[in-house]
Amino acid sequence: MEQRLRLIVEKMKTSHADLGLLQGKMGHALFLYQYARHVDYRYEKYAEKCIDEIVEGIQKMNGSYADGLAGIGVGIEYLVQEGFVEGDTNEILSDFDEVICHIVSFAPNLIDIRIGIIGYGKYYLSRLNNPNNKNKENSNTKHIKEQLHKIVDLLSDNYMTYEDLYFVINFLPDIINQDINKGKALVFLNYTVDLLETMVYEDTFFGKQLGAFNPLTVSVLLFNSSKKINNRDLADRALFFLEKYEPEYRIYLAKEYAIKWAFLYYTLWKACDCDIYKESSVQWLDKVTDNELNFENGDLIISGLMLLSMNESINNDWLDWFPLI
Repeated sequence: MEQRLRLIVEKMKTSHADLGLLQGKMGHALFLYQYARHVDYRYEKYAEKCIDEIVEGIQKMNGSYADGLAGIGVGIEYLVQEGFVEGDTNEILSDFDEVICHIVSFAPNLIDIRIGIIGYGKYYLSRLNNPNNKNKENSNTKHIKEQLHKIVDLLSDNYMTYEDLYFVINFLPDIINQDINKGKALVFLNYTVDLLETMVYEDTFFGKQLGAFNPLTVSVLLFNSSKKINNRDLADRALFFLEKYEPEYRIYLAKEYAIKWAFLYYTLWKACDCDIYKESSVQWLDKVTDNELNFENGDLIISGLMLLSMNESINNDWLDWFPLI
């Protein structure tokens, strides 16, 4: 495990990534700070270098979650809340709040977390988790909650891709927990899971999108959602997807994503206490070779976080901010 982690951090040191959260320097910083804290403190200087590069280039950034201000803002909140850097994010991110408020007001009805409204929702959820805002009523929290209420209202029933449904399932439980637009959020979460089940049934028996769906991802998202809002029905739906679809979908699990499959099975083992998933996790991790660590930047970040989770150095909170697709 540590050898694979070392290979990832060495690749990050020489990477020419963009500045964003999902594939760039902010994602590198989040991983490197955690790696320095739990494995090798000497790599903190590389995390700090990433932050310096972000500060230098921030004026040229767009507003998106993938490679713009929304993702950078989430990264800053995460680093401050985890104690890696110091600062008052209500002050640091005040300009971000204005820019993203303007974007949401004129945003197209695109759900994609990378460039759409779910990404801006994730930004506001991270702002609400700020200790100065959490469980408090002030001008910041009022504005943040108004924006989140508006984003939930922008959701519709026109989303027909698996990715869109995954993004909604990952987003709405946190909204429900915050009691923001809760009635609509609950209805739409249940509708989304029902729609997902229908789409999978049609794919399996009619071949519309055969292979695009993965029950491991869906089940992890549903187990996490169940835990967040204390909804046993969502856990039962996760078990349904696993029991009905996981065995036959193993043939679609490509070896180049071995770390992802190892992590998903590991997480399912923790959720279900099922030794079969533990064995599958070990088997997939054993398939990872040095040659298969030649990732794109986004895969490099999420694979590193997955390895830290399986090493039990960190918990899975990072799944709130990085899409599991």
